[in-house]
Formats: sequence, structure tokens, C-alpha cells
Amino acid sequence: MTLSKEAPGSSALGSTEFIEVDGVRVATRSVGAGGPLVLLHRFRGTLDDWDPALLSALALERRVITFDSIGVGESGGEAPTSVESAADFAAGVVRSLGLGATDILGWSLGGFVAQLLAIKQRALVRKLVLTGTMAPGGSVEVVWSPKWLETASTPVPSPEIALSLFFTGSETSRAAGGA
Repeated sequence: MTLSKEAPGSSALGSTEFIEVDGVRVATRSVGAGGPLVLLHRFRGTLDDWDPALLSALALERRVITFDSIGVGESGGEAPTSVESAADFAAGVVRSLGLGATDILGWSLGGFVAQLLAIKQRALVRKLVLTGTMAPGGSVEVVWSPKWLETASTPVPSPEIALSLFFTGSETSRAAGGA
């Protein structure tokens, strides 16, 4: 692991540090003290997207570690095209930080990534918490359709794009999304 504090970003909850994982520069932050808890974010979620109140509450008793996944935010590389690739990268982050078996919290898509991490790299996961996540099951080799990935990767998603990604086409679902 290579750790640097070059050009760190700032946050009320720690400064950005960089590690190298498989040749990719990865932005990380750590706050609090105690047993480590690694947070896996939603699709395209960055270090700055975590709710500071949540991080502060978790950091009262834990060392909370967040990172920008490959190809996201301040991290280099190309964003993965499958959940399995994202889980493999998360395993590399845990290993590069020297955490050993640690607690993992996955939110939204990060929860699906966390499930695959626990299945494929059981020795790296002590406890697993899934929040607002995708249902368990399915194939370990889940790949996003090119159309979904293109839509979800829109730099500034419109309300219509958000509705198409997170709600069905039914009137009830669209009304709920609009609300």
C-alpha cells in the first residue's frame, strides 16, 4: 500500500488521503476510533455524498472508513461494468488498508457489492450490514445493461432519468417518485 496526503480535500469529517490499489489511486477518508467499519456507497456515490450526521454518529464508537470507488469522484481508473468487479475492487481496498476481517456497511448498490464481497472474500468480512439495498440472490456475475449504465451515468440526471432508474412505469410508482 502506498499512502499519500498530497493535495488532500477537506471535510468536517476528515481529510482525503490516497492509497494505491492495483495501480489505481483511490481517495479515502477515515474518522473516529475503534473497530473499523468500511462503508460501500451507492452507484456513483462519492466521499462527499455521505450524510455527515450518519458518519458522526457511527464514528462515536467506530473508525469509519469511506472511499471513492474506482472511476468515481477523486479515485482514478474506469468505473466497473459489473457488481462483481466493484466487489473485487472493494476487497482490494480493504486489503490495501490492512484491515483484515472487518465490518462492512453497504448502502443502495453498495449493499449488493457488499453481499458479493462477503460471498467471494469471506475472510475479509466480519459483519455485514445492508441498508436501502438490492435484494440478495441472483447471479454473482450481474452485469448492467449498456442502456441502463448509459442512463445512470448521465453527468447531471434529470428528474425523468431518476424516475426511470428508481421507479417502474406504473402510475402509482411514478406518482410516488414524483412526490
